[in-house]
Amino acid sequence: MKSVSRWSKVKSLDEEKWVLKAIGKSIKFRIPERKEPLRGVIKDRVAFKTRSISEITDFWDVIDLIDFDVNGKVKQAIRFGYYRRGKDGKLRWGSQTTLTEEINELKKLFKKAVKEKPLFKQLLEGVTG
Repeated sequence: MKSVSRWSKVKSLDEEKWVLKAIGKSIKFRIPERKEPLRGVIKDRVAFKTRSISEITDFWDVIDLIDFDVNGKVKQAIRFGYYRRGKDGKLRWGSQTTLTEEINELKKLFKKAVKEKPLFKQLLEGVTG
């Protein structure tokens, strides 16, 4: 029996549903200073299909809510990531290094950006109304 790559299944499923199937899956998060990776579970995800700025390929941008187990305590974090379509037409996770922050830290970053950068403030106002 021929084995089927999990990437080839994308063609047979609605792509957004395929990208969202990661909800509930376990992940490992490697940090160079830690011997063991942090382990977590993707609790929720939003996905949005985009075209690359170079217009060469398309992406599925994602924002994940992740529960990490840190020394027996659950810590929630937000991760920004993406899947990229390769030359072979298959989607692959492209975010080996990405912004992943605890929610309170992300709030601080966004507050600083809104205070210091008018364009970022305009962006968020355009989203929140």
